[in-house]
Amino acid sequence: MPWSASGTKVTGFVRVKCSDSLDNANTGAQLQIFRDGDWRNFGASVRSYSTAKVIQVNDSATKRASSWYYRTRGEHAGQHGNPWVLDTYYSSSRSLTGVS
Repeated sequence: MPWSASGTKVTGFVRVKCSDSLDNANTGAQLQIFRDGDWRNFGASVRSYSTAKVIQVNDSATKRASSWYYRTRGEHAGQHGNPWVLDTYYSSSRSLTGVS
């Protein structure tokens, strides 16, 4: 779930825990904002190719003035031997207020 420690910045993260070793991995975090009745990408979109047992990727951006709903879109592609595991998931949304 996105969070904010200040009135100007919003941060979201994706954390993947693997029980066995990964041969290859591609994990991404993308903040999204609910605007004009739809979820839209917001922030830079950050990728990691780490094959660690715990992978965390953070995305952050400057909050828009006023109150908006934010969430984090996570993607993970991990290769365990021959099969690839491909997942896309969304965090819960949270209303955060930005200052102008």
